[in-house]
Amino acid sequence: MDMNLAEQRDYPRFPLDVEARIINMEGTACNLGRTQDISKVGVSVRTDAPIALDAVYTLLFAVPHGGGQNEVYALMDPLYSVPDQDGGYQTGFAFRHVGVNHAALILSYITRRQYPQEAAQHGRGRALPSYLRGMSPAARLLTWRASCHDD
Repeated sequence: MDMNLAEQRDYPRFPLDVEARIINMEGTACNLGRTQDISKVGVSVRTDAPIALDAVYTLLFAVPHGGGQNEVYALMDPLYSVPDQDGGYQTGFAFRHVGVNHAALILSYITRRQYPQEAAQHGRGRALPSYLRGMSPAARLLTWRASCHDD
């Protein structure tokens, strides 16, 4: 079974490289992974162990923030967990609450953490680039998408 997501998805996806903790609903199993990309319907994660497909999981995305990290969480359904060439597993998750654009929320949150407005006003940190100020999360995603395809 070919799980090449780049060829199978017809909706935009965005690179996202943050740590993700994968926790089952009983809280008895936890698996660490790193995200590879995110879209409006789900996220791709590389893990060291396979994920059971008959469960619901909470994914905690570790978002860098001020020398530490915050966690953004989402309830997710596993779609597949297949071995990859590096000895790990490619695991795909679908966002459970499809009415919410998790990708926009998570990417907007990460953008705000990387470019904190308060710190920039006091001479610390980096200011949000002028072309991103005032944009909605959806507009930021479109801008990011365009910049990713300027090869």
